[in-house]
Amino acid sequence: MTPGEPPTSRGSPRGASPRSAASPRSPQLGGRKVTAPPYWQWLFNRDPQLAPRSPMASTQHFPPQPRPMTRSNSAPLELSYGHSSPTGVGSVLLAPLSDAASFLAKAAQLSLHTDPAKTMSCCNQAVALGPDCTQAWRYRALARLQAGDAGAAVEDLTRALEVAPSTNLWEQRASARYSARDFAGAAEDATKAIEEGAGFRAEIWRRRGLCRLMMQHYEAALADYDMALKLDPCHGLSWRNRGAAKLALGDKRGAELDTSEAIRLHPIADNFLQRGKIRLECTKYEEAIRDCTEALRMESKADAFCVRAVAKKHCQDLRGAVADLDEAIRCRDFHVKARELRAETKLGLGMLEETILDCDQAIPYMPDPSVLLCCRGNAYFRKGNYQSAAEDFKTVLQYDPSSQLAAKMLDKSTQSLKHLASWDLKMLRDRSAFDDVVITADLVKRST
Repeated sequence: MTPGEPPTSRGSPRGASPRSAASPRSPQLGGRKVTAPPYWQWLFNRDPQLAPRSPMASTQHFPPQPRPMTRSNSAPLELSYGHSSPTGVGSVLLAPLSDAASFLAKAAQLSLHTDPAKTMSCCNQAVALGPDCTQAWRYRALARLQAGDAGAAVEDLTRALEVAPSTNLWEQRASARYSARDFAGAAEDATKAIEEGAGFRAEIWRRRGLCRLMMQHYEAALADYDMALKLDPCHGLSWRNRGAAKLALGDKRGAELDTSEAIRLHPIADNFLQRGKIRLECTKYEEAIRDCTEALRMESKADAFCVRAVAKKHCQDLRGAVADLDEAIRCRDFHVKARELRAETKLGLGMLEETILDCDQAIPYMPDPSVLLCCRGNAYFRKGNYQSAAEDFKTVLQYDPSSQLAAKMLDKSTQSLKHLASWDLKMLRDRSAFDDVVITADLVKRST
């Protein structure tokens, strides 16, 4: 051994590495070299539990093998392992679209690109091959929600809940039922989700509070929004909706404070408009006009023009109110409330023909046209058309027999008709006597 040469083990050939005899990277079995399988080999082993394993192969993989997918009872056994897809619903495993899991993965991918038709096609085949595949029902429900078919989405989520109930599915069905305007069912599903452990999330309390607000259960809605704001005090919509519940319960001051907090967090047009409505209820007309003006600066909305018109009417600015109502009708042509308000305001300005025209256009769209009939009856009465006025007031009494105003105006219209009839008869009698005098005088003149 020369100086500087590393020592070699006895019996090994000169120049051979000491690791070459028994290297863990190239184990020797029966005199032949065996290469350990690469760490990614498990991807292609469709059934790793039954596949033969080398005794020298390590039981640990690098990187570690991910947790196996949840397999439905109808899915093939070979699909129970594999890489999780980016959507988190399964693995394609380089296989054609011939099984429920592959169809589901493709549907999830398409749903990310908002293609409901293709998503529903894949999900239809997925549920046909695997009717107990929860995610297939779920993704088809989401596709149907995107397509606007909330009722069918509720049915799909119901099937998913029958297979594997979860808080996520309860929440999603609550959203679908709300979209289908089944507020009671949506509130029940939200309650179930809270009972199953979702009560730590502010979103579920907001959802149930909105359902109860739509059902006019204001006390219960207020309690839900209290809890939602306790969990998430920076959510502006929760402040606004709690303000609506307080206004319905008669707490106008509390409603104004809550809506002001919503404006502080999110100064958007809807928040300013709601505070304008609340201040109109509080008879703060100048402040209501300012809020509506701010809302209209951000977004032109017919409701904001209407609220500002009512506030201006209370401030005796009738022409300004008419101008705002003209803009409201320009924003929404069939805004019946705006036409009703404009008819009343024009009647106050003495614009009788325009009042009658607005009433004629709005009455066919009103389920209860009593206000418009009274307005048109007054316009007819002031024009001297007592017959048309009496007919309008009679119709009002058919809708509302307790209307004292209609009964009073009907009586005045009837009396005016009687006076007019008697005055016409007197005029006819006087004219007949005058004619007789003229004829007699003419005869006397001729006889002389």
